[in-house]
Amino acid sequence: MSAITAWGSFALIMSISACSLVPTVQTPIHQSERGTVALRTFSDSEFKASHPKTLESTMMLRVLQGLRVQEQKSTLSKLMTGDVPPVPAFSQDQILYLAPLLTSAFSQATAEEQVTFLLNNNTSSKKISIK
Repeated sequence: MSAITAWGSFALIMSISACSLVPTVQTPIHQSERGTVALRTFSDSEFKASHPKTLESTMMLRVLQGLRVQEQKSTLSKLMTGDVPPVPAFSQDQILYLAPLLTSAFSQATAEEQVTFLLNNNTSSKKISIK
């Protein structure tokens, strides 16, 4: 393959790839020392959400109160100590902080956006993943 053909193939692949990329745009809803709530465009253009949604604050409170996380342990650790029971994902203080902000964000989000949030927690360095 000649250098010209190789460069032509590379340029074609790059132009096709660029057409399928959707730029990520983040729109802040709230930002403070405690955390951030924002709207972010989907990177998958095939998925459309059913936003905007009007949710009751009490519904958001119940959803956040119902979320549980469970620490993942190695097999050896599980054999020695057993499974760790699920615990609430958020403290009551975090729930009271997030609920109105998330309710507002869902009412503002478009079908191309997802609601994201980050809680700043200075007391813990544990990484929690919610699946």
